[in-house]
Amino acid sequence: MSPKPDDWLLVGRVIAPFGIRGEVKIRLHTDYPERFTKRPLYVGVDHAPFIVTSWRSHGPNVAVPALQNVATRDAAEALRDADLFANADDSVPLPEGEYYVHDLVGLTVVTDGGRVVGTVADVMATGSNDVYVVKSTDGRELLIPAIKDVVDTIDLSAQRLVIHEMDGLDL
Repeated sequence: MSPKPDDWLLVGRVIAPFGIRGEVKIRLHTDYPERFTKRPLYVGVDHAPFIVTSWRSHGPNVAVPALQNVATRDAAEALRDADLFANADDSVPLPEGEYYVHDLVGLTVVTDGGRVVGTVADVMATGSNDVYVVKSTDGRELLIPAIKDVVDTIDLSAQRLVIHEMDGLDL
């Protein structure tokens, strides 16, 4: 049985070949790149599995892995711009109170007074704190800061994110 689209986590992108022995330079979209040395890395829209045979960091959010059966620069070039995926079942368990973006997208956002605000459409990383992009019930895009003063509860089993109504939040 083939995995559903929700079974894949985007974890990086091949940005270029590296050297002449088939290594690739990748931009990381994960905080847990060590997963690549323990489990297959799935490449492209067909999610072709590759085993990582070696791995090294190459600056912030960039790494250079060698992939089994990719032995030449031409073979590495063929992977340029390919998205890299991990199977969601291989995701690293997070500490309590931390969530993967794919767990948050789709949650119903409600106020602590019970009013439905909308649905989480995306999460933006801003540096100081994340921001939840919420598609409101009236079609607007709302930006909700992911801070304790605003977010009351995240309940994945109930598919709800409860927020405090505060001055300055245009709900």
